[in-house]
Parts: sequence; C-alpha cells; structure tokens
Amino acid sequence: MKEEGRRKKEEGRGKKEEGRGKKEEGRRKKEEGRRKREEGRRKKEEGRRKREEGRRKREEGRRKREEEEGRGNFINNYS
Repeated sequence: MKEEGRRKKEEGRGKKEEGRGKKEEGRRKKEEGRRKREEGRRKKEEGRRKREEGRRKREEGRRKREEEEGRGNFINNYS
C-alpha cells in the first residue's frame, strides 16, 4: 500500500516537471519568435533608410548638375 502511494507520488512529480518543461519551451519559442520579428523589423527599417539616403543623394546630384548647366547656359548666352 505504502509502496504504491509512494510510486504514484513520484509519477505525479514527474508529470509536474514535464509540464514545467513544456511551459518553459513555450516561453522560449515565444521569445524566439519575438526576437525574429524584431530583427526583421530592424532590417526592413535599415533598408528603408538606405533607400531614402540613396534617393536624397541622387536628388542632390541632379540639383547640382541642373544648377551647373543652368549657370553654364546663362554664361554662354551672354558671352
């Protein structure tokens, strides 16, 4: 009798620990998913920033060329 009670108690303990392990695993998976999403968001933002920077540089270059051409034409017209 006592032996059987002891055995059941041990089995119950094992099940509790299994449950604890599953909970930990769930938490770990959630955290991993959160980390991956955050990383993806960061990469997306970085790409957006680089595109904006490239666009800005192209705009500046175009503006400079237009100014130079405009000035050149102006000087040529009056020389």
